Amino acid sequence: MGSLRARILKATTFGGGCLLNFFYPSTKLITKYREGSVIHKTYDALQTPCSRVLASPHVPLELKEKLCAFKASLDPVQLRLELALELDLLQRRHSEKTYKVVLYEAT
Repeated sequence: MGSLRARILKATTFGGGCLLNFFYPSTKLITKYREGSVIHKTYDALQTPCSRVLASPHVPLELKEKLCAFKASLDPVQLRLELALELDLLQRRHSEKTYKVVLYEAT
């Protein structure tokens, strides 16, 4: 049972990581400074982590091409569906292990 849960958790981590890195945009803090008791923050525009890597001049072109090819092979709807199914399966496996119904016979 433990190895099955480990495999499910690994698949969940992969699917969730792909969704976060390739399809879910996030903000990035650019500047932060204090004026008295007020903290001013400036954020960059929403971008996915993959978009930030592709826009970086420090990343080699061949790596950018591999990232683009990998992203093209992903289907966000399918990833989200698989992630939901894996999380549901993991939750059911966890519930089977930790919560057992104990029936008492009346004497």
